Amino acid sequence: MRTQYLVAVFCAVFCVGLASSVSASVPETMTYHGALRGADGAPYNATVSATFAVFDAATAGGAVWTQDFATIDVNAGSFTANLGGADNPLSSVLDGATYWLQITIDGEVLEPRTRIDSVPFALRAGRAADSERLSGKSVADLTADLEANAVANTTAELSPILAELADLRAELATLRADSQAGVDALRVELDGKIAVNATAIAANATALGNLESTLDAKIAANTASIGVNAGKIGTNTTAIATNAGKIGTNTTAIATNAGKIGTNTTAIATNAGKI
Repeated sequence: MRTQYLVAVFCAVFCVGLASSVSASVPETMTYHGALRGADGAPYNATVSATFAVFDAATAGGAVWTQDFATIDVNAGSFTANLGGADNPLSSVLDGATYWLQITIDGEVLEPRTRIDSVPFALRAGRAADSERLSGKSVADLTADLEANAVANTTAELSPILAELADLRAELATLRADSQAGVDALRVELDGKIAVNATAIAANATALGNLESTLDAKIAANTASIGVNAGKIGTNTTAIATNAGKIGTNTTAIATNAGKIGTNTTAIATNAGKI
């Protein structure tokens, strides 16, 4: 548990009022009312363990009295503990000197210690000649003084904490505003780029569609041309075969005519000899 702040006030110091007679019984207990807040300043709600110790110095020093509580209920930040008792009386140590109360919650020592002023010393009033007054003041007067001092001390202790919290809230608000401004600027930039890319994508899609249409037309034209050329190739192949046959025939005729020319040449030569 992280308990950063403890605001405590003594009130209803005695379980019962002081008696008007020296022989009247004065309880050996003191009621402690406190307010416990978490690290975020919110009132604490839990069941905690606690140790109350009376020291002879504001810091360091030695404990002259202690009391442990296994469980204390804290509701909406408020808790109460009855300190002292017949087996562990406070009056045995509160002798008129100045003491400080240190509180430990769930093992965490809460600082600073709380100064114990005059009211708790009224526990010794049962042994005084005048059990209704102390230093010329009644229990009611002393309680009112202590409550006023506790409120003043609480305000003084909380003021710097509240100021720090206010500064942190202001800093957080600034960070949130700066972050939001950055996010808004980035969103505008991204929206612009998305719009540009969307236009480019649309233009490319149109160009791709046009190219596809052009390629389809060319493929169809080439397919038709290939069909025409295939027909011409077939015709030429047939013509070539026909011409090859004719060439063969002509070759044979040439050979025959060559033979006849040879015969005629021989005949001419014979006839020339006769002449």
